[in-house]
Amino acid sequence: MIFSWSTRTGSLLFSSALFSFSIFASASAAEKDVDVSYGRDMLHQAFEHEVQAIETEWFDGIATLDDWEKRRTELRRQLAEMLGLWPELPKTDLKPTIVGTVDHPEFTVEKLHFQSLPGLYVTANLYLPKNTKGKPPIVLYLSGHARSIVDGVSYGTKVPYQHNPIWYARQGMASLIIDSLDRGEIQGVHHGTYRFDRWWWYNRGYTPGAIEVWNAIRAIDFLETRSDLDSDRIGTTGRSGGGIYSWLLLALDDRVKTGTPTAGLTDLRDHLITDVIRGHCDCNYWNNFHRLDPTVLAALAAPRPVRLLNSDNDKIFPVGGISRIEERVAKVYALYGKEDHWDVYISEGPHRDTRELQLASYPWMYRWLMGEEIDEVPETGPLFEREELQVFPVIPADEINTTVDTVFRPKVDTPELPETRWEWELMKSKWMNALSAQTFAGWPAENPDATAETLGSFEIDGLRLDVHSISPQPAIELRTWTFTRSDRQPKNVIVRVLDHAEWLETLAAWQAAAPGEVEEMVGPGAHSVAWPEADATAWEDLKEIVSDENAVVLFAPRGVGPTFYEEDRPDRGDTITRSFQMLGQTLAGMQIWDLRSALSAIRTSNRFANSAIEIAAEGVMAGVALYASLFDEPLHRLHLTDLPSNHDDGPILLNIDQITDLPQIYGMARERSEIKLSGDSGVSEWSDGFSHE
Repeated sequence: MIFSWSTRTGSLLFSSALFSFSIFASASAAEKDVDVSYGRDMLHQAFEHEVQAIETEWFDGIATLDDWEKRRTELRRQLAEMLGLWPELPKTDLKPTIVGTVDHPEFTVEKLHFQSLPGLYVTANLYLPKNTKGKPPIVLYLSGHARSIVDGVSYGTKVPYQHNPIWYARQGMASLIIDSLDRGEIQGVHHGTYRFDRWWWYNRGYTPGAIEVWNAIRAIDFLETRSDLDSDRIGTTGRSGGGIYSWLLLALDDRVKTGTPTAGLTDLRDHLITDVIRGHCDCNYWNNFHRLDPTVLAALAAPRPVRLLNSDNDKIFPVGGISRIEERVAKVYALYGKEDHWDVYISEGPHRDTRELQLASYPWMYRWLMGEEIDEVPETGPLFEREELQVFPVIPADEINTTVDTVFRPKVDTPELPETRWEWELMKSKWMNALSAQTFAGWPAENPDATAETLGSFEIDGLRLDVHSISPQPAIELRTWTFTRSDRQPKNVIVRVLDHAEWLETLAAWQAAAPGEVEEMVGPGAHSVAWPEADATAWEDLKEIVSDENAVVLFAPRGVGPTFYEEDRPDRGDTITRSFQMLGQTLAGMQIWDLRSALSAIRTSNRFANSAIEIAAEGVMAGVALYASLFDEPLHRLHLTDLPSNHDDGPILLNIDQITDLPQIYGMARERSEIKLSGDSGVSEWSDGFSHE
């Protein structure tokens, strides 16, 4: 039970059984239909405020080309850092291998592979035109999410997209088409958080988009080794997933001289407010702790000639976002005096590879790579069977494609225990600076607002309940429920941070004590969950601990209690939870901010001005409480039950596995506050070994 307390000491003694009823069974007791719109709508409003703060900031203060060039250098570094590509990765031996060729009267196709990292195989086809004068230019075609799988064998994305390199080769250009990670001959994973609950990707700072652009960068490295090709004239293109990879490549690598990315870019507003994130896998996103709008990708392509292609009825790359990108990026090209190098073409149609888009893409590439206009654009189509283009009849035993998400951004090594106070202080300072810059950069710039508004008071079975609201950031309104027995200032204020299961038990307790007032006590969002049956035992446990000396504050951070949310389309992934990433946040990271805000309101309350503040939390919320205790004033005590031993089990925080782990966070926190661990908590081994002398 969550309300199991020791009234003699004011400390919390929680039972190992957190709650005594089935969450799923409780749903049958709902008196009203569940309505999760309150929490969803609130978070969407908060996202609107955040997007407004981000979308034009990257260009603020830019008046001259010199201003932009300085900003451009830093923006490129920031983008690479967020992808996990800065500091620069070592460029290991590509080990390029041609396994066979396919001959055609107009061109030859080399079937090949190279390793962008040891064991990370990139399967590809290189189309080489015949009867050319001099070295031909090159089009690097980056494939989207089309697939070619028959009887469990994947032939790669190069099969369904073959008509593109065929067209370029027929017009005298070489074209290298590479398979994507998830739909290649060796199938990795793109839909980590979208489909497979790999939220630990955020902890690692991993995105499959980084693999795709890294493979493209290494593809250019390979092309530069080919003496038969003109590697000074390289263009890139691709559609959908290949479109976003083309933009990433243009943003990061100046060796690409032109491009026609197709249906691969829209702005942050479309992703989070128009909600097109529903249609996108994780390769479109990164841990956005520098808080950049995706518009920056197109801006970093300047002043090279680039044509953005899109359709007017594309549901995942809407024209509204394209229009905003067009206007913003035009300002960058104007600084160079290269307005004619930036073009946006919108065709009719849905998110599909149409002839009209080809008619806009092919001539642009021909013009800027061949140096002349093309009079007509002949139609093209597939020529080869999938088996003809296959590279690997047998998958290499040493491949890491299927496990690259576990090794590309490995966890930081556990540090040695510091031997001196100086070493310990230096270690703590390093961690705290990294947490501020890479994990909690999405927090508001100002300290938490200490203002709490009283919404109502209730007398229930000998206890006084005061309901307050706090607003940790614009559009977010959360509740605290404070239980006291008298008007005297209590010695202890015990803050219980609720998770979803504990919220259900809280509702059960309130229904036992005041069944007619629960809806008013909760306020908006009261029916974000189905109410469980009344539980008198939980209410009696709460009554036992509340005394003249002990006040109890129940706190539900965002996503819990009244602001609980569920997806109306779970088949499209948890899009709200995913949305935090592109704001430089995670849900747990903002719950930490929420708790800081609640603690600030409690500290500044006249009623609790001299009271000792304790926090009690369990599971992931124990981790939330631990992090909150590192900031602002120290706490009197934390009682943490079943604190996870590492971040794979939560809390999920951006880049945390690149910084440190929960045992080290515990080591810092216990210097500031007394901590009592209960249940299954495995963090003390490392931190208890450090002598604070």
